[in-house]
Amino acid sequence: MRNVGCNAYKTDFIYPRKEKLNELKDTINYRKFIKIYNEKLKKMPKIERDVYLSNKSINPCLYGKVAIAGNGDIMPCLNAKNHVLGNINSQSISEILKDGLLDRYWYSVKDIIEDCKYCEFRYGCRDCLFLTHEFKNDKISKNIFCNYNPYKGIWKEL
Repeated sequence: MRNVGCNAYKTDFIYPRKEKLNELKDTINYRKFIKIYNEKLKKMPKIERDVYLSNKSINPCLYGKVAIAGNGDIMPCLNAKNHVLGNINSQSISEILKDGLLDRYWYSVKDIIEDCKYCEFRYGCRDCLFLTHEFKNDKISKNIFCNYNPYKGIWKEL
C-alpha cells in the first residue's frame, strides 16, 4: 500500500460473492443467521445525535473508504466486487476522487431505498450495503435480511 502513496490503511474481512450467499439461503445456517441478525437489529443500540444526523447525508459504512484488491482493482468496498471503479495500475485514487466515482456510494443514504425511506429506524440502521442489499436495474433494494415492515411498524417473525 505504501507503494501507491497510502500510509494509513487497515484490512477487512473478505466475504463470499453474492452468488455464494444465494446458495446459503436454503441452509439451516442461513435461517439461523437471519434470525440472529433480526434479533440484534431489534435491539439496536442508542445512536448518538451527531451520528444520526450524519447518517442523513452519508453512508456510515462506506463514507471516506476505498478498497484495493490484490490485482489493483479499486472498489468502494471489498464486498463490492462487481463495482470496480478503476485500477491502481492505470489510474490513481486521486483521479477517481476527482471524477466523483466514489460519491455515488459515499452518499448512498437510506432515503434513496424504496422501503427504507419510510422506516423510522433508517438513520440508525447499520448494515453492509453490498452484503445485505440487492442491486436491481442499478437501484438498491431493501436489506434482504430486514424483517421490519415500516408501513405497519411491525417486525415479521421468521
